[in-house]
Amino acid sequence: MAMAGLIISLIFFEIIPGSIQEGGLFLTGAGFTIGYLLARQIEKFFQRIVIITNSAQRDIFIQSGILLAFAVALHNFPSGISFGTSLLSTPELAKSLVVTMILHAIPEGMVLGLPFVLASLPPWTMLLTSVIVGFPTAIGTMLGYKFGMIIPGTLSVMLGIAVGTMLYITWFEILKPALKEGGQIRNLFGIFAGIIFGGVYALFL
Repeated sequence: MAMAGLIISLIFFEIIPGSIQEGGLFLTGAGFTIGYLLARQIEKFFQRIVIITNSAQRDIFIQSGILLAFAVALHNFPSGISFGTSLLSTPELAKSLVVTMILHAIPEGMVLGLPFVLASLPPWTMLLTSVIVGFPTAIGTMLGYKFGMIIPGTLSVMLGIAVGTMLYITWFEILKPALKEGGQIRNLFGIFAGIIFGGVYALFL
Protein backbone atom coordinates (compact mmCIF):
# COMPACT_ATOMS: atom_id res chain seq x y z
CA MET A 1 0.00 0.00 0.00
CA ALA A 2 2.96 2.28 0.51
CA MET A 3 3.58 1.95 -3.23
CA ALA A 4 0.06 3.25 -3.94
CA GLY A 5 0.65 6.20 -1.64
CA LEU A 6 3.96 6.93 -3.32
CA ILE A 7 2.33 6.87 -6.75
CA ILE A 8 -0.42 9.24 -5.56
CA SER A 9 2.19 11.55 -4.08
CA LEU A 10 4.23 11.51 -7.29
CA ILE A 11 1.13 12.35 -9.32
CA PHE A 12 -0.22 15.21 -7.20
CA PHE A 13 3.06 16.78 -6.08
CA GLU A 14 5.01 16.54 -9.33
CA ILE A 15 3.24 15.45 -12.50
CA ILE A 16 -0.09 17.31 -12.26
CA PRO A 17 1.43 20.70 -11.28
CA GLY A 18 3.99 20.36 -14.08
CA SER A 19 1.30 19.44 -16.58
CA ILE A 20 -0.97 22.35 -15.64
CA GLN A 21 1.99 24.72 -15.77
CA GLU A 22 2.90 23.51 -19.27
CA GLY A 23 -0.51 23.64 -20.93
CA GLY A 24 -3.32 24.35 -18.51
CA LEU A 25 -6.06 22.39 -16.76
CA PHE A 26 -8.12 21.58 -19.87
CA LEU A 27 -5.29 19.85 -21.76
CA THR A 28 -4.24 18.03 -18.60
CA GLY A 29 -7.81 16.78 -18.18
CA ALA A 30 -7.93 15.70 -21.82
CA GLY A 31 -4.70 13.78 -21.41
CA PHE A 32 -5.99 12.22 -18.21
CA THR A 33 -9.08 10.93 -20.00
CA ILE A 34 -6.98 9.47 -22.81
CA GLY A 35 -4.60 7.83 -20.33
CA TYR A 36 -7.42 6.33 -18.28
CA LEU A 37 -9.15 4.85 -21.32
CA LEU A 38 -5.84 3.65 -22.76
CA ALA A 39 -4.90 1.88 -19.53
CA ARG A 40 -8.33 0.25 -19.47
CA GLN A 41 -7.89 -1.09 -22.99
CA ILE A 42 -4.37 -2.33 -22.26
CA GLU A 43 -5.64 -4.14 -19.18
CA LYS A 44 -8.38 -5.82 -21.23
CA PHE A 45 -5.73 -6.87 -23.74
CA PHE A 46 -3.65 -8.44 -20.96
CA GLN A 47 -6.65 -10.36 -19.69
CA ARG A 48 -6.97 -12.09 -23.07
CA ILE A 49 -3.34 -13.17 -23.14
CA VAL A 50 -2.26 -16.59 -21.94
CA ILE A 51 -1.14 -16.48 -18.31
CA ILE A 52 2.50 -15.42 -18.14
CA THR A 53 3.37 -17.41 -15.01
CA ASN A 54 1.80 -20.15 -12.92
CA SER A 55 0.49 -17.59 -10.42
CA ALA A 56 -2.41 -15.22 -11.08
CA GLN A 57 -1.08 -12.83 -8.42
CA ARG A 58 2.34 -12.66 -10.09
CA ASP A 59 0.64 -11.95 -13.41
CA ILE A 60 -1.18 -9.00 -11.85
CA PHE A 61 2.09 -7.57 -10.51
CA ILE A 62 3.78 -8.01 -13.89
CA GLN A 63 0.89 -6.35 -15.72
CA SER A 64 0.91 -3.47 -13.24
CA GLY A 65 4.65 -3.07 -13.70
CA ILE A 66 4.32 -2.92 -17.49
CA LEU A 67 1.54 -0.31 -17.31
CA LEU A 68 3.54 1.75 -14.81
CA ALA A 69 6.59 1.55 -17.07
CA PHE A 70 4.46 2.92 -19.91
CA ALA A 71 3.23 5.80 -17.74
CA VAL A 72 6.69 6.67 -16.41
CA ALA A 73 8.09 6.63 -19.95
CA LEU A 74 5.41 9.14 -20.99
CA HIS A 75 6.39 11.31 -18.05
CA ASN A 76 10.11 11.07 -18.82
CA PHE A 77 9.82 12.30 -22.42
CA PRO A 78 8.60 15.85 -21.63
CA SER A 79 11.00 15.96 -18.68
CA GLY A 80 13.83 15.26 -21.12
CA ILE A 81 12.61 17.99 -23.46
CA SER A 82 12.56 20.50 -20.61
CA PHE A 83 16.07 19.44 -19.61
CA GLY A 84 17.40 19.75 -23.18
CA THR A 85 15.82 23.17 -23.61
CA SER A 86 17.37 24.36 -20.34
CA LEU A 87 20.78 23.14 -21.48
CA LEU A 88 20.34 25.18 -24.66
CA SER A 89 19.26 28.39 -22.93
CA THR A 90 21.23 28.21 -19.64
CA PRO A 91 24.11 25.71 -19.96
CA GLU A 92 25.65 26.90 -16.68
CA LEU A 93 22.78 25.21 -14.84
CA ALA A 94 23.54 21.80 -16.35
CA LYS A 95 25.04 20.26 -13.20
CA SER A 96 22.17 21.37 -10.99
CA LEU A 97 19.62 20.10 -13.47
CA VAL A 98 21.31 16.72 -13.68
CA VAL A 99 21.22 16.37 -9.89
CA THR A 100 17.56 17.40 -9.84
CA MET A 101 16.61 14.83 -12.48
CA ILE A 102 18.46 12.08 -10.61
CA LEU A 103 16.64 12.94 -7.37
CA HIS A 104 13.30 12.96 -9.18
CA ALA A 105 14.11 9.54 -10.62
CA ILE A 106 14.43 7.95 -7.16
CA PRO A 107 10.70 7.75 -6.31
CA GLU A 108 9.93 6.83 -9.92
CA GLY A 109 12.40 3.97 -9.71
CA MET A 110 10.84 2.76 -6.47
CA VAL A 111 7.36 2.85 -7.99
CA LEU A 112 8.51 1.10 -11.15
CA GLY A 113 10.59 -1.59 -9.49
CA LEU A 114 8.28 -2.69 -6.68
CA PRO A 115 5.72 -4.61 -8.83
CA PHE A 116 8.55 -6.64 -10.37
CA VAL A 117 10.02 -7.30 -6.94
CA LEU A 118 6.62 -8.52 -5.71
CA ALA A 119 6.40 -10.74 -8.81
CA SER A 120 9.79 -12.27 -7.85
CA LEU A 121 11.31 -11.50 -11.23
CA PRO A 122 15.10 -11.67 -11.64
CA PRO A 123 17.01 -8.38 -11.20
CA TRP A 124 17.98 -8.18 -14.88
CA THR A 125 14.32 -7.72 -15.88
CA MET A 126 14.05 -4.63 -13.66
CA LEU A 127 17.34 -3.29 -15.01
CA LEU A 128 16.19 -3.82 -18.61
CA THR A 129 12.87 -2.13 -17.90
CA SER A 130 14.63 0.86 -16.32
CA VAL A 131 16.88 1.22 -19.36
CA ILE A 132 13.91 1.07 -21.75
CA VAL A 133 11.92 3.58 -19.69
CA GLY A 134 14.95 5.87 -19.63
CA PHE A 135 15.15 6.11 -23.43
CA PRO A 136 12.36 8.72 -23.68
CA THR A 137 14.39 10.98 -21.39
CA ALA A 138 17.40 10.76 -23.69
CA ILE A 139 15.30 11.28 -26.82
CA GLY A 140 13.46 14.22 -25.23
CA THR A 141 16.76 15.79 -24.13
CA MET A 142 18.18 15.58 -27.66
CA LEU A 143 15.03 17.08 -29.18
CA GLY A 144 14.88 19.84 -26.58
CA TYR A 145 18.56 20.69 -27.05
CA LYS A 146 18.31 20.75 -30.85
CA PHE A 147 14.92 22.35 -31.42
CA GLY A 148 14.01 23.96 -28.11
CA MET A 149 10.70 23.51 -26.32
CA ILE A 150 8.00 21.70 -28.29
CA ILE A 151 4.43 23.04 -28.18
CA PRO A 152 3.57 23.22 -24.43
CA GLY A 153 0.09 21.80 -25.02
CA THR A 154 1.58 18.58 -26.37
CA LEU A 155 3.66 18.11 -23.25
CA SER A 156 0.68 18.79 -21.02
CA VAL A 157 -1.42 16.16 -22.79
CA MET A 158 1.39 13.60 -22.47
CA LEU A 159 1.72 14.28 -18.76
CA GLY A 160 -2.05 14.02 -18.41
CA ILE A 161 -1.94 10.61 -20.10
CA ALA A 162 0.70 9.52 -17.60
CA VAL A 163 -1.55 10.68 -14.74
CA GLY A 164 -4.60 8.86 -16.11
CA THR A 165 -2.63 5.65 -16.58
CA MET A 166 -1.05 5.79 -13.13
CA LEU A 167 -4.30 6.52 -11.31
CA TYR A 168 -6.09 3.71 -13.16
CA ILE A 169 -3.36 1.25 -12.15
CA THR A 170 -3.28 2.54 -8.57
CA TRP A 171 -7.01 2.04 -8.07
CA PHE A 172 -7.86 -1.06 -10.10
CA GLU A 173 -4.59 -2.98 -9.79
CA ILE A 174 -3.43 -2.08 -6.28
CA LEU A 175 -5.99 -0.40 -3.99
CA LYS A 176 -9.22 -2.12 -4.98
CA PRO A 177 -7.91 -5.71 -4.72
CA ALA A 178 -6.17 -4.92 -1.41
CA LEU A 179 -9.29 -3.37 0.12
CA LYS A 180 -11.31 -6.42 -0.88
CA GLU A 181 -8.92 -8.67 1.01
CA GLY A 182 -9.49 -6.74 4.24
CA GLY A 183 -7.09 -5.09 6.64
CA GLN A 184 -8.33 -1.59 5.82
CA ILE A 185 -6.54 0.04 8.74
CA ARG A 186 -3.22 -1.47 7.75
CA ASN A 187 -3.80 -0.55 4.11
CA LEU A 188 -4.75 3.02 4.95
CA PHE A 189 -1.65 3.35 7.10
CA GLY A 190 0.50 2.16 4.21
CA ILE A 191 -1.16 4.58 1.79
CA PHE A 192 -0.69 7.58 4.09
CA ALA A 193 2.90 6.55 4.81
CA GLY A 194 3.63 6.52 1.08
CA ILE A 195 1.93 9.88 0.55
CA ILE A 196 3.79 11.49 3.45
CA PHE A 197 7.13 10.10 2.29
CA GLY A 198 6.54 11.35 -1.24
CA GLY A 199 5.30 14.72 -0.03
CA VAL A 200 8.26 15.30 2.27
CA TYR A 201 10.62 14.20 -0.49
CA ALA A 202 9.05 16.63 -2.98
CA LEU A 203 9.04 19.44 -0.40
CA PHE A 204 12.76 19.23 0.38
CA LEU A 205 13.70 18.54 -3.23
